[in-house]
Amino acid sequence: MESSLVYSQSQWDIVLASFVLAGFALFATFVYLLATRRELSPRYRPAGSAGALIGLVASAAYLLLTVSWLSGFDFDRSTATFHPSDSVLQFRNAYRYVDWAVTVPLLTFELLFVSTLTGARARKNRLVLGALAFLMIATGFLGADTFNSTTGRLVWGLVSTVFFVPLYVTLLRTAFRSARELGEPAGPSLRRAGLMLSWTWGVYPLAYCIPFFFADSPGWVVAAQLAFTLTDIAAKVGYGFFIHAVAKARTALDVSAGETVHPEDVYVDQVKVADARLVA
Repeated sequence: MESSLVYSQSQWDIVLASFVLAGFALFATFVYLLATRRELSPRYRPAGSAGALIGLVASAAYLLLTVSWLSGFDFDRSTATFHPSDSVLQFRNAYRYVDWAVTVPLLTFELLFVSTLTGARARKNRLVLGALAFLMIATGFLGADTFNSTTGRLVWGLVSTVFFVPLYVTLLRTAFRSARELGEPAGPSLRRAGLMLSWTWGVYPLAYCIPFFFADSPGWVVAAQLAFTLTDIAAKVGYGFFIHAVAKARTALDVSAGETVHPEDVYVDQVKVADARLVA
C-alpha cells in the first residue's frame, strides 16, 4: 500500500529524515553498549550484549528502509511529487517485521537479564516470553503484509493480540516487582524501563489499526511511519540505556557486597557507589 501512493516533497522528505535519524541513533546505541560492556559484571553483561545486538539489527533494518524508500519513488519536477518507481526494490513495511522478529524477543531478554528472576524460573521465562514475542510479530506480519485485506488484518491482528496480552502483562509485572525488590539505585531505573516499555509497545497496535479507521492516504502513511520510527527509537535506544543503568547499579551493589570482582571503581550518575575489587 505504501509503495503505490503519491507523496508531496515534504511528506517524502519527512519520512526519509526520520529513517536516517533512527538509523544513526540505533547504530550509536550499538557502539555505546558494546564499548561499555566491561562496565558490567559477567552476571549482567548479557543485558548489554542483547542491547548492542538490538541496536545493530535495527540500524541495519533502517538502512534497508532508507534505501527502499529512495529507490521506490521517482521525483516529478513538474508537480513536485514523488511517484512509485519501476525499481525492483520497493518500499515495504514488511522490512520492519523482520527487524522486530529478532529485536522484540531480545528486548524481553534484556529486562529479564537484570530482573530478580534466577535459575530455572529465569530460563523458563526467557523461553516463554521469547516465544510469545516472536509469535506476536509473526502473526502481526501476516495481517499487515501477507493477508492485507480488512478481514485478514482483523483476524491476524486478533491472533497477534492473544500473544501480546500475556507477554505485555508478564513482562511489566516482572519489571515492577523486581524494581520493588531491588530498591535504590537499580529499582528506579528498572521501573522507568518498564514504564517506557508499557507506552512504546502500546503505540504499535494503534499504528497497525490505522487502516481500519482511515482511508489509504499519503498523510496517514507518513503518520504511521513516524509513529513506528519514533517508537522504535524510544523502545530500543531509551529503553536500552535504562537497562544498562540497572545492570551497572546491580554490578555496584554486588561489588559492594563482595559477591563479585570488578577491575575499576563503579560510578552511577557520576557518583562512586563501589570501589574496585580485584581478584585476590
